Amino acid sequence: MADHIDHIIEQWRTTRPDLDPAPMELPARLQYLARASGDHIIANLARFNLERWQFDVLATLRRIDRPLNAGELCANSMISGSAMTNRVDKLAAAGLLTRCTDPDNRRCVRITLTDAGRELVDKVLPTHLDTCRGTLTGLTDDERETLGHLLRKALAAHTG
Repeated sequence: MADHIDHIIEQWRTTRPDLDPAPMELPARLQYLARASGDHIIANLARFNLERWQFDVLATLRRIDRPLNAGELCANSMISGSAMTNRVDKLAAAGLLTRCTDPDNRRCVRITLTDAGRELVDKVLPTHLDTCRGTLTGLTDDERETLGHLLRKALAAHTG
């Protein structure tokens, strides 16, 4: 079963027979899969008027289920520290989270979900899981587990 990437690899083999283009296959397929699954995730979140970063921040707070300072929120989400303040401001203005001073350290601000934020995450999460589940429908459960293991191993080699 040939795909678009196979076609590209074959073109390289024809154009540059002196080089083996095989190392391009996996990164290209991962890129296409990430883009395709990301598009499905974005479309699902849009049904709830959410952007991906909004869901990530809200879901992080829901998953950890306690107030976090900005550093903890960054460390536990997929968002950089430089972007977090602006994003927290926007979510607070939307009434989905609040900031409050830590009673044990007045220099520290704790970020927590509002009831509306918690309800929104709880409403979106089942559809998000269904969307994620649908990204690898061409694989068996065992194949998905193997792929997950291999991707974890490859990521560990890159992240140390």
